Amino acid sequence: MTGEQLLAPRRRTLIAVLAGVLMAGLTYYAYGLKPPMQSDFDFVWLGLKAFVHGENPYRAVADANVHGPLYYPLPALVAFAPLGLVSPGVARIVFAGLGYAALAYAAAGRKGGLFVGLFSASAIIGGVGGQWSPLMTAGAAVPWLSVFWVCKPGIGLALWCGYPSRWAVIGGAALLVVSFIVMPTWVMEWRHSLGSPVHAPPLLRPGGVLLLLALLRWRRPEARMLAALCCVPHVTTLYETVPLFLIPSNRHQAYLLLVLSYIAAVAQVWLAPTGWLAEQVEGRWPALLLFLYLPALVMVLLRPNEAPAQTSPSITRS
Repeated sequence: MTGEQLLAPRRRTLIAVLAGVLMAGLTYYAYGLKPPMQSDFDFVWLGLKAFVHGENPYRAVADANVHGPLYYPLPALVAFAPLGLVSPGVARIVFAGLGYAALAYAAAGRKGGLFVGLFSASAIIGGVGGQWSPLMTAGAAVPWLSVFWVCKPGIGLALWCGYPSRWAVIGGAALLVVSFIVMPTWVMEWRHSLGSPVHAPPLLRPGGVLLLLALLRWRRPEARMLAALCCVPHVTTLYETVPLFLIPSNRHQAYLLLVLSYIAAVAQVWLAPTGWLAEQVEGRWPALLLFLYLPALVMVLLRPNEAPAQTSPSITRS
């Protein structure tokens, strides 16, 4: 597949719907297994439920004594408030399907490795796990989806550094305004959940500083994104590597990264099969660095330091 607009809108939409339905079905099946899986979206749902009923979502999650606080800013709850009106199981399935459908729609209209990335361990685990990375990554190829970058501002900022758009700024500002209207003190509540060691940026992890070499190709959007990902706080786990599939420029590089994602999936479990989240994140980082981040860095460095003709580095991208 070649060209920026690879498929007609109807075909892209059909692919997105099919992908979303498949991910929703896979998520339904996965959470029906024994022992039942746990999803990070479950405690997000607790916050959503409290939010739509006029309660403080940050206190509600804290009082529920789940495995962590509500790490997301209020715009994330504003954007997906309707999911607080349904059961956690339904909300989990809908969110997984929507995120994966968005990624499929973006991938079907973009050359490079994003379409191959749909089948990666990163995207599948991210989808089933109720993570935001498929939806966030889609915003780099479909600008109107970048309005959701404010929902996870660390990764959102990294993506904006590579693929800035007016949608991200205007849409994000709108969600912020609504958030302050409905809950003026949410920032003070949210800040108590920040600073967790599991959110240490790759720059502070062993070997992570090497990713700053991407700045040698700073004119390229994928290089700026990779360097920014090195610096922003986020949980350095496999599902957060979905944005790396914006980097391959051809199917051969994409297939390589696809295979490496599954090698990384196996290797990280071998390195740190159990333990607290902080211990798993720290123990599994070497596999992610070796099999995903460094290969992506090499792909970037093999290119000239010039912006692709079809990509504008200006904020006026829309």
